[in-house]
Amino acid sequence: MFISVGLPDAVVVGAPQCGTYPLHYFLSRHPSVKGADKPLHFFDRSLAEGREWYKERLPASSSSSAVVERTPEYMGVPEAPLELHEVTHLSQMML
Repeated sequence: MFISVGLPDAVVVGAPQCGTYPLHYFLSRHPSVKGADKPLHFFDRSLAEGREWYKERLPASSSSSAVVERTPEYMGVPEAPLELHEVTHLSQMML
């Protein structure tokens, strides 16, 4: 099995106290999903740290598993969707 550290396959965002933690928790319980241990705040606080900084904080995964990151505060950052797409090439965010 190939193990790599890459970019997330999905990002969970939302307002504080709206259920992002339970959604992330239950997604991460699936054997084919790896979740970041805590909110990374890359797109609202740490963008200047660079893409490698972000990748180093995501869980290692196999080619058959998905990586999910959760940072509710991205919802309040108008630039976050565009920055998320530019860094990860994701076209969707989970709200």
